Amino acid sequence: MSALRILIRNHESKTWKFAEVMVIEARAESELQKLLVKSPSLIPIDEIREGAAPLVFAVGEFGLPGSGATDVLAFSPQGDIAIIECKLAINPEIKRKVIGQILEYAACLWGMTYEEVDARIQRLKGKSLADLVAESVAGEWDEEQFRKGIKQTLETGSFILVIVVDEVNEELRRIIRYLNECSKSAFSLHALEIKRFQVD
Repeated sequence: MSALRILIRNHESKTWKFAEVMVIEARAESELQKLLVKSPSLIPIDEIREGAAPLVFAVGEFGLPGSGATDVLAFSPQGDIAIIECKLAINPEIKRKVIGQILEYAACLWGMTYEEVDARIQRLKGKSLADLVAESVAGEWDEEQFRKGIKQTLETGSFILVIVVDEVNEELRRIIRYLNECSKSAFSLHALEIKRFQVD
């Protein structure tokens, strides 16, 4: 299997250049987290869960009672909730530890009320969850349906769990495949590979 190559065209000189994969630095995890908070729609949610709408609003470092803070907590206009953890391939936590970590966050979020989630987001962002989602949605949006969707997701624990990495290794792939294929969980667990490239 050949490696992915990215070509960038300069409009002025009409020339093409190969983009090189960037050397990964320790700060890349936090940069990845900031990118997904700013643009949660980068997570291809429609490929992960059939019928799910794109993620439109996300918050970083959402603290959970009895646990730490998720890297990113994201919401769709229908009330889907994605818990997103960012890890680099060089991080030793990319295998077993990150699986336990994301499942712990899901367990702590499970059973929380809409009001509890909303209050935490208001403390972080200064606005209600519904207002923040409304600002992020293009066109009409049903707030009542959104609230019902969030409540149902919190009650059933049917979260979309996503581990975002610069490179998916075979061990992580095997664990995720096992959890999804050999259990009847309400949640689904996925790995998303995002690489960084640069030109000049």
